[in-house]
Amino acid sequence: MAKVGKCPTPPLVGLCGKCQVQQTLDKMKLRIKKVLAALATALGGAAATAACVTSGSPISEYPLIKINDPITRLVWQDERGDYAGVIFTFQGNSGEVPAASGAILRQLGLRLHVRDDCNAMYIMWPSVGGELGVSVKSNPLLMTSKQCGAKGYIKQTPTLSRTVAPLVNGARYWFEATYDDPLLVVRVNGAIKWMGTVDVPFIGNPGFRTDNVNVNINWLGNVNDIGRSNLRCVTQVQ
Repeated sequence: MAKVGKCPTPPLVGLCGKCQVQQTLDKMKLRIKKVLAALATALGGAAATAACVTSGSPISEYPLIKINDPITRLVWQDERGDYAGVIFTFQGNSGEVPAASGAILRQLGLRLHVRDDCNAMYIMWPSVGGELGVSVKSNPLLMTSKQCGAKGYIKQTPTLSRTVAPLVNGARYWFEATYDDPLLVVRVNGAIKWMGTVDVPFIGNPGFRTDNVNVNINWLGNVNDIGRSNLRCVTQVQ
């Protein structure tokens, strides 16, 4: 997949403004390309052969993925881990199944560079709105939720953060995260809501997570774009 070029550092005299404009245009083209790829996949009705579900029910439909289980953890095994994006429709809260910490969470999140359930980056959107929660879960010697539980989470500090709205039943949202090591940029409906530098000490694949919410999800990505896969897929019940 094409990479967005970076402006010279330090910037060349007389080229800084043009370079920044071109860089912005390149990023917009990449986002449009991902959306078009998702639409093409939807029209073609491709099978979800790349999905690894470590918590929740196996996927029976694709590209529209209906999540009704209280807890879902999914990873795409053949995609690069530096981009995750969904267009989703919120269908209300579901059960009251506690997370590994024991807390009852109601949220939807993107996952980047998922090595396994103990090593991944999380970008979480609470259903009540507020601040996005960005963290890196790192447990180098562990791989399943049963082994690591809620251990290893490191909350990340943004350089820019804007609140997100509460999720409204029946409303559709565009939620995406792009990681250009070390910069993470998170957008909601095209607007930047979180930006900052994040250290990820492992390489993996992208995916998503849900906790006690019902959502219909369209994944924005190329399921045939084989990346640096290092996922160890273990089906389990959290």
